[in-house]
Amino acid sequence: MNLPMKPLTLSLSLVAFLAACSVAFAGGPLAVPSGHELAGAPGHALAEPPSVSKDAQPSSEELGVASGVPLFLPAAVPGGLRAEDVAAAVMKTSHEARAKDAEVRQAEAGVELAWLSFFPRVSVTGTYTRLSSIVQPVLGLMPDGSPIRLPVFLDNVAFQGTLAIPLTDLFLRIPQVYASAKNARSAAEYTASATRLQLASDARGLYYNWVRARLQVVIAALALEQAKAHLGVVVAHASPADMARVESQVAALDLVVEKTKNLVVVAEDRLRTWMHAPGGKPFEVGEDIEKVLPPFAPAELSKLWAEALRQRFEVRALGELVEAQKLQARAAVAGLWPRLDVIGNVTEANPNTRIFPQIPEFRATWDVSARLSWSPNDAAAARQSGFAVEARVAAFEAQRAALLDGLRSEVTASYTAVREADVAIGTTARGLKAAEESYRIRNELFKVGRATNVELTDAESDLTRARIDSVGARVEQRMSQAKLNHALGRDAP
Repeated sequence: MNLPMKPLTLSLSLVAFLAACSVAFAGGPLAVPSGHELAGAPGHALAEPPSVSKDAQPSSEELGVASGVPLFLPAAVPGGLRAEDVAAAVMKTSHEARAKDAEVRQAEAGVELAWLSFFPRVSVTGTYTRLSSIVQPVLGLMPDGSPIRLPVFLDNVAFQGTLAIPLTDLFLRIPQVYASAKNARSAAEYTASATRLQLASDARGLYYNWVRARLQVVIAALALEQAKAHLGVVVAHASPADMARVESQVAALDLVVEKTKNLVVVAEDRLRTWMHAPGGKPFEVGEDIEKVLPPFAPAELSKLWAEALRQRFEVRALGELVEAQKLQARAAVAGLWPRLDVIGNVTEANPNTRIFPQIPEFRATWDVSARLSWSPNDAAAARQSGFAVEARVAAFEAQRAALLDGLRSEVTASYTAVREADVAIGTTARGLKAAEESYRIRNELFKVGRATNVELTDAESDLTRARIDSVGARVEQRMSQAKLNHALGRDAP
């Protein structure tokens, strides 16, 4: 005699699981904070790294089990979409990346502008002056009695070339400004590279979420097929009440399949938006998800932190910005000292006022002067400018400490997630193998009346959950390794 069937465990677990996934898709990939240095705040030592068990790794036997248990997943499509394809497309078409490229060009222009400051300032002017007519005083009389007066030239034309050399600036200000501009350009380049790598990391997360949704459709379809097969058996062996329960289960799974398909639509739309890919033929999975990746080699967290310090572009960018601001502070000090300029002029004028008596023709003259100047207003302004730059340096140092914490946490979280994902490969494989065998036995016993409807339903629920866990472990392994590679800077070209 068949016992009453329990609530629809399978349907409810699938619906809850898919609801959680839909929340993840709606939120998108999380932006991972990046750090600057792997040193604590001044005067504070870093805490000892937490110990991570080196035994937390799937054995070769477990990997063999994981590779040998079929998941009935669709094979990778040749030419299908891969995580690296998505990352490359996002880096190439991202508006944020183009904005960072514009900042790099702006910084390059700043370097060229600072370089021009090393050259003496050259200027050329030309003037034409029309004078009013005047009567010059009589200087004397000619032998014939006519008065002697200086000539008056009403049309005056002059061309002047000036060469100015700021001697004090060449030693106290311009080299620091030029070096600061170069540091700022390097910081902009590192920031642009870091932005692209972060976008690529987020894009890989989007890709694997889309793959997860595609595979959930397959699992939900398998669960639906099992429920329909169960219904066919129930018709011959169970009471009308049990048959109604299984029919309700089939209806619920129909809805689950539809929800998983909708998740795929949402995930694929997000992929197309990030990739700026035109609509048309649906994407196909180009990675073999059933293939188990080699586990990540155990490592000490302190060494991983040091690796991230050496290779993350965010660290280099912040270092360049700090140096740029320090050089700006040194350049601001130049305003406290007197300013010495050497100025040379060449004048070609008609008439030339330096020539006496004046004659109506172009004559050239030159002059060289040294000018020493100092302004208390400029000195006070330079002092306050120096204080402002020092405050910016302190602000960058504070950002460095904050970003340090972010990088440290990112590396630690990514490494532990990879270790957990590697372990999950083996444990979910064993669970799937056991669930497959349990379902097979329960199904055979149910057909001959030696297992209850509830036992078979539980076996179906356990098998579906085991498939979800096994597929999720494979996707999570790929996603976690990609995130760890980014956290360590190993994705840098």
